[in-house]
Amino acid sequence: MEGEGEAGGEGDGGASIRRYDREDVVSRVLYQSELVAMVPLEEGLAEIELSELIKRDLLLAPTDTRSRQRLNEAIKSAKLPKLTSETVKLEAYGTKVLVAFGSHKHGTVVVPSDIAYPFRAGNQLAGEWAERFTWARVTSEGKPITNNVFVTTRRHHH
Repeated sequence: MEGEGEAGGEGDGGASIRRYDREDVVSRVLYQSELVAMVPLEEGLAEIELSELIKRDLLLAPTDTRSRQRLNEAIKSAKLPKLTSETVKLEAYGTKVLVAFGSHKHGTVVVPSDIAYPFRAGNQLAGEWAERFTWARVTSEGKPITNNVFVTTRRHHH
């Protein structure tokens, strides 16, 4: 369902409440994620500025995903050059596919922090390669690129 109206300001990762054309459905922010990039540990990065990130070979979700849309919006807002097939080396819906290519240094994976979490060292989907990489926060002019994650529920009418 598409939201009719949204509350919230630009830069807050989206609305905090979404309103639908159905009175019995409401969405609220569950939490906020940030875009992160999988980088080799030896680079020593906790953060990577968007202007530097786009100079790398990138491994990304396709353009119809919210994380890619947020990345493209941030690039446009920062007045940086659009991503091209020269820069985007692989697009895949499966994060595991992106991470597998990233772990072999075919490019830099960029995904939301909540999606990256299981691939962090010591977590469920982390392979033996995970100890050699870290997930650096992607920033634009020093600010994280965020996205609100919603929970949608129906109101119970008694």
